[in-house]
Amino acid sequence: MEVNTINRLTVGVTDPLASQELFNFIQVIEKDKDLQSFFIGLIQYAEWHKDRWRTFQHFNTKYPEIVEVVGMTTESQSIQLQNNEKPGLMFTVMWKLDIDECGHVTPDIQVHALAPLKQTGKSDKYSLLTRVPEEFQKVLPKLGIEHSIDVVVGMLFR
Repeated sequence: MEVNTINRLTVGVTDPLASQELFNFIQVIEKDKDLQSFFIGLIQYAEWHKDRWRTFQHFNTKYPEIVEVVGMTTESQSIQLQNNEKPGLMFTVMWKLDIDECGHVTPDIQVHALAPLKQTGKSDKYSLLTRVPEEFQKVLPKLGIEHSIDVVVGMLFR
């Protein structure tokens, strides 16, 4: 029985964001020449990458006046939310994709709030803004990605 072995494996990624997010994974795959993990990781990453882009485009279409996809390409891993009628208050949704050496992808979605102290007016409003990232993480598993981002968008109109 003939056994085929892989002597060398080189993976090239042309998308800058994918290259950045997959860098460590690709190094392990090339070193171990592990095709099974490579294909598992590639498929999972492609699905999450597409979901992220589709979600960002959904919000950009639904709220064009307040949503800006940073970079406006598939290279973006964040969107900025800002109500121009309430200047100063801005939320950034960061969505990174972490991939382990076995090819399992975990989305890392965070929200950061930014507002000058003079815009918040009172320390209790500032305290509320500093809790946004933590509160977002609490609702994310319960509401899902899109509904959780919708909650943040709703905060811009209060």
